[in-house]
Amino acid sequence: MKAAITDTGQGQVIDPQLQEQLMQLRDIDLPPLIDWWPLAMGWWILLAIIVASLCAASVYVYKRARSRRYQALAELAKIRESQSQLTLLELATKLSVLLHRFVIAQQQSNNSQSNNSQSNKNKLHSLGGEAWSDYLAGTSVGGHKAAMDPKVAVFLAMAPYCNGAELVTSQAESHITVPITGHITVPITKAQLLNSTGQWIRRY
Repeated sequence: MKAAITDTGQGQVIDPQLQEQLMQLRDIDLPPLIDWWPLAMGWWILLAIIVASLCAASVYVYKRARSRRYQALAELAKIRESQSQLTLLELATKLSVLLHRFVIAQQQSNNSQSNNSQSNKNKLHSLGGEAWSDYLAGTSVGGHKAAMDPKVAVFLAMAPYCNGAELVTSQAESHITVPITGHITVPITKAQLLNSTGQWIRRY
């Protein structure tokens, strides 16, 4: 077999036939690079799921922020922050008014398509005293699952109509004794009022 490369003494010489064959060689053609666009169908499906999830989450957050329960709890949080500036009676009055407004707003929303919504609204507006305490304690026919300690319910119901002279206060400003049925006295604290109100709103 003839050598492809020969040594002439003056340097190596490539065989002319081999050289001609080498001249005919071309670079290897690489396949075109895969571009990221357009996206494959799987990516479009994934993006659609992500967008739908974000939209659903946004709607949930928006509705939650506008919900009456969330707004009532936000107002309760503000009252809790300012409790040190309020007497127990003032705190109870604020909480009672908050609960009353929350109940009326919730019932208006629930009965917006009911024919007797106006009559229900009038009944709720007229709730006061013993009827209001029974409603808060869950002992009246109110169609709700929320209920609080009867002694707390009585105090919240009577607070807007009381003055300091009608209540027996202890040395601690955050503790008070409420006379019930003329003979029984029960201690009430700010923490009891705030916690009971928050639990009642969440369960209503």
